Amino acid sequence: MAYNYEKILVERVVTSDARLPSTVLRLPQVYGPGDPQHRLLEFLKRMTDRRPIILLEEGRAQWRWTRGYVENVAAPIALAVTDDRAAARIYNVGDRAALTELEWIVRVGEIVGWQGTVKVVSRAMLPEHLLLPYDWRHHLAADTARIRNELEYDESFPFDEGLRRTIAWENAQPPREIDHSRFDYAAEDAAYAIAAA
Repeated sequence: MAYNYEKILVERVVTSDARLPSTVLRLPQVYGPGDPQHRLLEFLKRMTDRRPIILLEEGRAQWRWTRGYVENVAAPIALAVTDDRAAARIYNVGDRAALTELEWIVRVGEIVGWQGTVKVVSRAMLPEHLLLPYDWRHHLAADTARIRNELEYDESFPFDEGLRRTIAWENAQPPREIDHSRFDYAAEDAAYAIAAA
């Protein structure tokens, strides 16, 4: 049975009880070793397969999402539990900068030495297997200044180092099964040829 819940409502219930000491941490999209969703696979596989282009929907290219390397996310959780100043506070956790999807993919490509190009195209130009049911107008970017200012939090691992460790893990621990229909390179080449014409 699936349960739907609204996180803000849960926060309100927890923080409204004066008898219950609480700190709310709003976590980012967590990446790093052990990621059961293999969030880098979508792009990393194309790069290691030496694809010359990666197609990206124009709305998604500009969409921002706060991310955080797993060990950099674990640290503020421990900090909030052990620091009395965190009581009754709400903190956003994540990298300082909420990169666009385009910036994220380009950075991954630079770290792995990929020589290809990300081609931003309209939704209408994407092959069916690349269409995602999201409204890219709504960013998931969070301001993490409060936990940095109040608890003196800072990342233990620089951004590039966290990404390098994530890429190394993804390459060493690929998913047991890959849905190859998500990597229809012939359809991508055909869509790119139309977009380039």
